[in-house]
Amino acid sequence: MKNCFRSRRRIEPLRTVALFGLMGCAVAFGLVELFALQRSRYQAWRGRHSHHSALPR
Repeated sequence: MKNCFRSRRRIEPLRTVALFGLMGCAVAFGLVELFALQRSRYQAWRGRHSHHSALPR
């Protein structure tokens, strides 16, 4: 029984570190996707409005 208690004590911090690592990766991936979406939306907007920025001659 003593060995089981010791391994549980050692596994809990590893489980916590793995959970925070997984959450950190998920947040980082979400931010990358958000910036990619915003960039594509900006490029589409700029492409639609590029003819307005040119001055008529």
